[in-house]
Amino acid sequence: MKKIALILLVVVSSFANNPIEEWKDNFAAKMGIEFGQTDKKGRTFYFGQSIVNVTPLDPAYVKEMALAYEKAILNMQADFILQTFGKAVVRKLYETVENDSTNVDEFPPLPEAEKMASKGKIGIIIDKALDVIENSLDQKLIEQGVSPDRLKKMTIEQKKQLFKDNLTSNMIKQAFHSMRGLVPYQVKIATIDTGIGKATAVAVIAIQSPKTIQFAKDIAKKRPTMVRGKPKRFQEILPKKKEDYLKEIGLRYTYDEEGRPMLISYGLWSVTIKTKNPTRYLKKINIAKRKARMKAESFIGDFIKTNIEAVEKLDVSSIDEEIARKITTISSTSRSSQRINDEIKETLDKYFKTVKATSNFHLQGTSEIKNWDYKDQNGLIYVGSVVTWTYNQLQNAKNYINMQKAHKKPAKRQSTNIVIDRESKVINDIEDF
Repeated sequence: MKKIALILLVVVSSFANNPIEEWKDNFAAKMGIEFGQTDKKGRTFYFGQSIVNVTPLDPAYVKEMALAYEKAILNMQADFILQTFGKAVVRKLYETVENDSTNVDEFPPLPEAEKMASKGKIGIIIDKALDVIENSLDQKLIEQGVSPDRLKKMTIEQKKQLFKDNLTSNMIKQAFHSMRGLVPYQVKIATIDTGIGKATAVAVIAIQSPKTIQFAKDIAKKRPTMVRGKPKRFQEILPKKKEDYLKEIGLRYTYDEEGRPMLISYGLWSVTIKTKNPTRYLKKINIAKRKARMKAESFIGDFIKTNIEAVEKLDVSSIDEEIARKITTISSTSRSSQRINDEIKETLDKYFKTVKATSNFHLQGTSEIKNWDYKDQNGLIYVGSVVTWTYNQLQNAKNYINMQKAHKKPAKRQSTNIVIDRESKVINDIEDF
């Protein structure tokens, strides 16, 4: 009995000292929102977090913290895909059941089914729908492109499995296509007392709205946008002190002095090498600053480009099949929704890493406005870069390109009979050597 009490005490202690969960709950209460649910204005808030692999005293802490931020975004995107996939599947199945079945009441009502899907209970709904439409399953598979001859050789269970595979492959693509315009709203880095020790977590609250999605589309096309917001003075947005930059990592969305949307991206990296050579030290700092800038630019790229567009340059079908197979396997078992969520995240982490390694976007409109370095009380060196995307910068880039084109002289016609005879000017006496 004492052992049980001790375990409960540890668990309670863990929850009582989790500032991340408190921050998340307070935010939801203050904003009157529910994470993952779309409000009346079409805005959806998302939450993701990740644990930093090392302690704040480890030389690699700054780098690991920067990577934990990206992992938190990945976890958030995985949750989004799981939910969006689930809702899309439910709507598709609901249309199928409603149109073709006489026993439609056996299928959960749409609002209830969507709520179940958002909690990861996709498999239950798919299996229920397949039971309802079993008599018309052949016709549904033919509509998906399966030949009637192939269907004659399949059992009912094989047909159901094929229906799931086709459905998941299609729905996953739709879910990924919806990831454009996801913007971190706020980032929190905090120490969590687990009851058996302390760990650092990085958490992100992000938002996706009709405005951010439209702005992302406009950036991709390098065109003016109709999106407008409250004008802000740029210098009032940036941190005032160097140490305040330690709080900033990732992308921010705001408006310029004319009310046009703009992006501010904070990249972070570090220097772990210990050296007394000042030249080598400065070289390492400069390299770290370039890496920080690349990180900042990549955050802007993730906002602009939908992930599936980058992956389409590779073998999309094999990646989709892997994801679909994972979901199908999970759907046909009795595992818990949390286990489903974990396995989906594992798959999507690999998926997004592939995307980020292969994505590309035009840098027109971006500019590094600041880079910095800072040594904290533990001797850890933080190196940062601030990159912005603004319409003024985009116009400057266009003007420069147009100016270059205007001043480009036509190439002279080359002679086919070329004789070269050139000598450099002699500035030395032979005795100089």
